[in-house]
Amino acid sequence: MAAYDTLAKDVLEVLLDDLGTFVRDREVPAPASQRADSYFAPHANALPALHALGLLGRMCLRPCVFDPFSDAPSPEDVRESLRKLLNHQRGATTAAPERLWLPCAGRPDTALRQFGFTPAAVWPKGFYALSEALPVTVVVLPELDDTPDTVALRLMSRRESLNRALRTLHGRTDDVPQGRRLFVAVVKWIHTWRGRGLRWEEDAMLDLTETEAFLERQFAAGVQQGMQQGMQQGMQQGMQQGMQ
Repeated sequence: MAAYDTLAKDVLEVLLDDLGTFVRDREVPAPASQRADSYFAPHANALPALHALGLLGRMCLRPCVFDPFSDAPSPEDVRESLRKLLNHQRGATTAAPERLWLPCAGRPDTALRQFGFTPAAVWPKGFYALSEALPVTVVVLPELDDTPDTVALRLMSRRESLNRALRTLHGRTDDVPQGRRLFVAVVKWIHTWRGRGLRWEEDAMLDLTETEAFLERQFAAGVQQGMQQGMQQGMQQGMQQGMQ
């Protein structure tokens, strides 16, 4: 569903755009042009900041592609995503992605069985990998532990998994890596899609009055910070002119 695809890309962009090269829809070199969902290549000096992002940051320490699914992908869906990765690696003119991440809002039992995915070593529950020769990892979002460290990923999910992530983000904003920026992004997403008349099972996940008040507080804080910075700059310029 387009709404959930947009939220997944918004989450990735909010957290990664300052830390490397992030492209929401990158064209994949191929005989027939394809589009990878989201591509990311980290800046060399961004590794400490990525580690601070928790689980999502750890997934982004090397160039990669994200192809989120708002439901359980079929074997054909996984095969198509893998084809995009291989074409991208073959035709890359910049940093080629080293891994394909498939965050899935539903558990793709048939695809996991047919491709032979197994629980990924050194990764938490919910991660299923193929091999180093085929660097594809399925992330079953509802299976991730309900912790601040996993909130960014679980915001790409749906239904109860998404609601749990929203409750954690709302109740423990300061504990979630970049929690305030994520909360603003989620609030804007809710308002955008409600404004388009779309409603779904998470329609009551956040109270509109509360989210509007939050945005107003964020705007007021930004204005106040800008005024303070302007006053400080003015005082510094005045002192410098007085000393000349």
